[in-house]
Amino acid sequence: DISIIAATKLGPTLFSTLEVTLDSHDLKDHRHFERAISDVAEIVFAVRVSGRFDYLLAMATSDMQHLSRLSDQLLDSQLGIGRLVTVPVLDIVKPFEGFPLHILAHIQGQAMGIEENF
Repeated sequence: DISIIAATKLGPTLFSTLEVTLDSHDLKDHRHFERAISDVAEIVFAVRVSGRFDYLLAMATSDMQHLSRLSDQLLDSQLGIGRLVTVPVLDIVKPFEGFPLHILAHIQGQAMGIEENF
């Protein structure tokens, strides 16, 4: 059985996004960074992006001290982080509720020439 509960029901939770820029754009350095952050439980979402930074991370911590401690650990961990911008979330305006599969399936079906009612 799977239970879904809101993290905020467990106690105080500080959500933050982290914009990470690596010093190097070598593939091996990116893979090293990706492996390392996959072991950090507080990082709940991570994507590699194109633009003014390399990665956007979402983090859930208990408070600002916890966030600060984890940010310092990331910077001190020899991951090649050249710049780290931490942005605490003031309010979650629209929480993630899953992917819109019915819309994505319909669009994919159209692209493949399939006429179905999804």
